[in-house]
Parts: sequence; C-alpha cells; structure tokens
Amino acid sequence: MPPRVTRPLSFVLAQVGWLAVATLAAADRPAAAALAAAPVILLNVILAPDREAAALLVAVAALLGPALDRVLVALGLLHLRQDPLWMPAWWCALWAMFASSVPAGLSFLHRRPRLAAAIGAVFAPLSYAAGARLGAIGLGEPRAASFAAIAAEWGVALPLLVAASVRLDRPRSAAARPEDIRLENARRGAGARSDGVAIDRARFHGARREGSSGARPGADDGGAGSAGWTPDHAGQSAPENRS
Repeated sequence: MPPRVTRPLSFVLAQVGWLAVATLAAADRPAAAALAAAPVILLNVILAPDREAAALLVAVAALLGPALDRVLVALGLLHLRQDPLWMPAWWCALWAMFASSVPAGLSFLHRRPRLAAAIGAVFAPLSYAAGARLGAIGLGEPRAASFAAIAAEWGVALPLLVAASVRLDRPRSAAARPEDIRLENARRGAGARSDGVAIDRARFHGARREGSSGARPGADDGGAGSAGWTPDHAGQSAPENRS
C-alpha cells in the first residue's frame, strides 16, 4: 500500500488499540488488555514495508521500552495498578503496539530526529495524562516533575525507535526489494540504450570521415592519387575530388 494509505490507517489503529488497552487495564483486566494490542500489532506489521524488520523492532521495544518506564516507577513518578517485579504484560504490549506503528505510520519521521524528539516530548505526556484520567495508571506528585520526566524519556525514545526502524530496514532496502530491482534494471537499460546510440553515432561520423579521406583515385594502389593518372587519360580532365 502507498504511504498515503498506510500512514492514516496505522495512526487510527494505534489510537483504537491504545484506547482498548487503557480501558481494559483501568477495568483491572490486564490479560484482556494485553491481548487487545495483538490485532493492532499484527496489522501494523503487515502494513510495514519490511515485515521482518518491523517484527524485530516490536520485540526490541517490548523488552527495552518498559525498562525506561520502570525507572519512572522506581522514582515515584509513575504508578501502575499492577506492580510486579517487572512491568505488566499490557504495558509491554503498549510499547510493542506503538513500535509496530513506526515503520508505516511514522515513516515521515525517518531521518528527522529533531522532529521525532519534539513529537515524543509533546505528545507522550498527553498520552500518559489520558491514561491517568482513565484510571489505568497514576502519576507522581508534583505532576510537573512526572510530565518533565516523561517528556525527556520520549524525547529520546521516539528518535531511537525511528532510527532503529531505518537501520533494520536498510539491509533489505539496499539489495532485495523487487520494486527497487526493477527500477534499477530500467535505469540500466536506459543507460545502455543511450550508450548504444552514442556508439552508433561515433561509428557513423567515423565512417564519413574515412569515406571522405579515401575517395581519391588510386588510393588503394599505394596512395598514388593523381600521380597514377596516365596518358591514356590525356583527353580527359583529371578527376575532381569532391569531399
């Protein structure tokens, strides 16, 4: 699918998935909340330009992303209703779901780290605040400190996710995409045709020059030219060389 279709579709999927996960978590149904993210993750991976790279990005985000939030929990800046030794499964699913939207839905951020940092720093605190309003999470006091920590976290996390998406996708995009191979073959074919035309023109002009220089009589007889003209031709004027 073209980006003009996958971007809004992935964005809508992420919003619907986030609302479903947060609502179920607030209702104290953590298992259902985690499962609610699965269809969104699957669809986003299918929409991604490179599905294998998208799946790997999802796995990395599901493991490393919650570790960042665990630091906020340890500092008292974030509170979760289910507070195990690690992070709840639904929280890991949220990170995985967001990461799955990066290759397709946030492709416009590729190679734009400053814009990615700004979007992460601005919108992540709003998302956490909405989750707290639903009752899925709690924020520490003062709220400004929690929001500042979340903004700093996502101001770094989102550019890293985008950079990881580009890096994971690069090996395949450099050599194995069928559409890129077809375009490269088309360019090479056009170049070969233009080279062939140039060679034909050079040969044509070379033949004309050779024909002009070799049009003198007797040129094939050792280069005698007009010196090979004999008395038998006395009644005729010497042939005129027209080149």
